[in-house]
Amino acid sequence: MSKHMQMPRASRAAGMDAVLPLEDELFEDAPEFAKPALPPECEALLGWQMTQSALKPFNFRLPLGFYVVLVHDQSWVSVVAEMLRTVYVYGPYCRPDQVDAPPIQRPNIQLLGARTPITTVKIPRADDANNTTSRVSIEARIAKFLGEGTSACFVTSDLSELPTPLQAMADRVIEVPAPSRRFLRAMLRKIAPPHGRLDYRGLDCAGLTPTMLSLAYRNGTSAQGYLQRLHRLLATGQPQPLARQSKPITPLSALHGVDDAKSWANELKADLGLYRAAKLTWDDVPSSALFNGPSGTGKTSLAQAIAEDCQLNFIGTSYSDWQSAGSGHLGDVIRTLRAAFAEARARRPSVLFIDELDSIGTRKAGSAQREEWWRVIINALLEEMDGRADNEGVVLLAASNHPEAIDPAILRSGRLDRHIAVALPTASALAAIYHDQLATSPHDGTLDFAQLGDFSAGLTGADVKKHCADARRRARLAKRPLTQADVIQVITGEESSASPDDLWRIAVHECGHAIAAYNSPALEVGMLSILRRGDIAGSATFKLRSSHVTADSLHAYLIAMLAGRAAEEVLLGQVSSGAGGPEGSDLSRATRLAAEAEFSLGLGEDRLAWLDLSQPGRLTSLLTTRPDVERLIATRIRDAYAAAKALIEAQQQTILRLAQCLLKARVMSSADIQRFVGEVRCSSVIKLPLATMPRQTIH
Repeated sequence: MSKHMQMPRASRAAGMDAVLPLEDELFEDAPEFAKPALPPECEALLGWQMTQSALKPFNFRLPLGFYVVLVHDQSWVSVVAEMLRTVYVYGPYCRPDQVDAPPIQRPNIQLLGARTPITTVKIPRADDANNTTSRVSIEARIAKFLGEGTSACFVTSDLSELPTPLQAMADRVIEVPAPSRRFLRAMLRKIAPPHGRLDYRGLDCAGLTPTMLSLAYRNGTSAQGYLQRLHRLLATGQPQPLARQSKPITPLSALHGVDDAKSWANELKADLGLYRAAKLTWDDVPSSALFNGPSGTGKTSLAQAIAEDCQLNFIGTSYSDWQSAGSGHLGDVIRTLRAAFAEARARRPSVLFIDELDSIGTRKAGSAQREEWWRVIINALLEEMDGRADNEGVVLLAASNHPEAIDPAILRSGRLDRHIAVALPTASALAAIYHDQLATSPHDGTLDFAQLGDFSAGLTGADVKKHCADARRRARLAKRPLTQADVIQVITGEESSASPDDLWRIAVHECGHAIAAYNSPALEVGMLSILRRGDIAGSATFKLRSSHVTADSLHAYLIAMLAGRAAEEVLLGQVSSGAGGPEGSDLSRATRLAAEAEFSLGLGEDRLAWLDLSQPGRLTSLLTTRPDVERLIATRIRDAYAAAKALIEAQQQTILRLAQCLLKARVMSSADIQRFVGEVRCSSVIKLPLATMPRQTIH
């Protein structure tokens, strides 16, 4: 027996497990092959190395169970399935050529002690009439093997191939690493011992397929020549398709209104190029980011576009996917979570995208059962994110509508610390989306994309795509080309049933907001609309210009929020319920902002304590049980409303004229408002300091 086949020092008594060798001994390279009579099976040699590496964490011992063996590419499934059982049985003390050798030449299969036998299973072809096992479900066959004391392994490159119940039933997902320089170097030592230093730079080892390995071999080849042929094969090979894409992906260049995300994606693409050329380590690659913004702004499409632009495989997942797996028990959730990361590692270079990350919850104190549920899930997620050393090649992206609801540990430095806002598209971005959707559709030449963008202010890209589909259907049913009127009709919906008096009140209300914002140096006016969208009859948008909040700047913001109601009172003689109503109304937002000034923002005169008002019902409880709190908030709102009335009284004619213009146009952009008002300034303009608040849509 050669030095490579020496057993570790241990008792060989029957029934006694052999002592496992040290790691260096365990993974000592297999001996050189004797000169083969036939060309070596290069794919088997490399597959042997890959499979050994996958079984290393388990010391080549698997308890009785069902295992999913995940490989990075479909081309390696059959090779790994063939290697799996022999590598498991013989461990590191065997070579592929010894498996079929006469028994006397084989190594002792009991070197690693008694272990559970394993077998591989596959889903039989439905049209294989000669295969008697095709009539037996895979579930039944797995149950049979387990009942007989044999572990079952299902080898795949795509977890979706496996029925959902079996995904949940799997005891573990075993990741088989993709080909690497280390594996390729070990293989070359067996088929063509190198002479001198080999140049692996620029060689995408993970893209190698069994066919490429065989095609690159020549009898008597040198290691240098073999590598050169692999370079040529990889250069001419077809790129692997992205995973699980059922519809065309919008290119990154065709996404509008996401300039910050595009800049980050360009940085990622450049650094990935350096990483692939071995000029940059993975630690220096910006490999994680959180996209946050309203629903429908295209965060998922953005992640898919980045993956395609950077030539990365895309794996999408979410908490709802984890919970829906199996019975939804905690064990099923954790198993599916880990399987998603395992698939991303097996298919690297890849993007793992976690949608709706805020739905995972936090580990804040609550009911003991609920706190334990989230604690286990979040700890498992954190372990997968940075508790493993082998996430190299995986870019982690996530999306959230409410990033403030995410557990802080997930967002800390080194995890998802890069936050990129994906806001509602601007009017110009919406116009560009309309152009992309409608420019190639048969139309009569009347399409005005800029006007459509103005009419759609406040909508998302998903809304625009739906409107375009509805407009095309409207023209198709009428058997004529698409017109501007078709799109506008879809955007505005059915003709408003509001009376002329009601429309006039709505216009005056919204113009009150706009003029208050326009006449303040602290505010930047957005758009005006009296287009009904659901229960919202009209809207006005504005935002503050600076990034510093003071008591005065918050007071200025309240004035603009309450100016719509003030305009109704001053110009129409009485107010309506338009400023009140459900959460999100003018009064609702003003009340919350005033409360946050007192209890959260530290802007109260005598209060330095902080109170969390984000919990549902907390503010309502304070207002109904604490008269002193109600008085503080009411006083702040009352002062802002008095200032709003004073401003409206000084700008009556401007507001009335602007309201008349809005009745005709229905939608006015910021540029339209500025052109209309011009340089007119109220002599009694209230000086409002700068502040920071998000853009507000006031109804």
